[in-house]
Amino acid sequence: MAAKPRRAFPAKEKDVSSEVRIGEALIALAREVGACQEGIEKAEGLIGKPFSALPKAYRLWSVVHPRCPSEVVAWAALRDRAEAVREAAVRHQYCPADVVADRALHDEDRFVREAAVCRPTCPSEVVADRALHDPAPSVRRTAVRRPDCPPEVAAHRALHDLSYLVRIAAVCRPDCPPDVVGRVALHDEDPAVRLAAVRHPHCPAEVVADRAANDDAPSVREAAVRRPDCPPDVVERVARHDEDPFVRLAAVCQPHCPPDVVGWVAANDPSSFVRKKAAAVSRP
Repeated sequence: MAAKPRRAFPAKEKDVSSEVRIGEALIALAREVGACQEGIEKAEGLIGKPFSALPKAYRLWSVVHPRCPSEVVAWAALRDRAEAVREAAVRHQYCPADVVADRALHDEDRFVREAAVCRPTCPSEVVADRALHDPAPSVRRTAVRRPDCPPEVAAHRALHDLSYLVRIAAVCRPDCPPDVVGRVALHDEDPAVRLAAVRHPHCPAEVVADRAANDDAPSVREAAVRRPDCPPDVVERVARHDEDPFVRLAAVCQPHCPPDVVGWVAANDPSSFVRKKAAAVSRP
């Protein structure tokens, strides 16, 4: 994973001469929405001045308004010195797609990049780039969650990302290949990631059986033994011998747990709680 955002697209160069100016459109918008008179008068005194001359709160108010002029939105997303203003501008419905792509790739603030990657207008090639190369786990996770993130990119993140949150997001995708899901369920170092993989509909049956019997984490064994494709012989072995009472109980509650096994657990389990629950689900 790269240490810095990769510049796959040319960055927008700052051009002070292109800065938007405070005009009557913004003043009229402020009057329309009932802005305070003091604020309107202050803005009127700045007509013709650069948009950046407005206080941060005023700039932020402007770019969150749905009728903010598109040229103001674009300028604020690219050039505003305040991260909160750039983020709000990137989220605006009128923010141009090329500006969204630029901010996803090049903004120094991770919240702005994440906001840009969230936008429907963010190009799929930029989404893939951020999933692979963004230094912030939250941005990579957001990119991996998008439906237009290429499956091969998401699969790579499921297997190799340094953040367990990104790996979870990647392995939870509906299009994650069964072999990738299985590898994650078997070999990921984090039990939360293995749990997500075991719960995936594409987790191979042989992996489910292995995790039910052998995983170090009780939560993973429990999730595996609860699955309808967990083999009956594994369910029986877990019900009788697992060291965790909640895993044994999950096995006993399986519809295909043999009745004689349920009865044995109800009579012999070392936990009174499990014995009581097993007795309640005893089958004729």
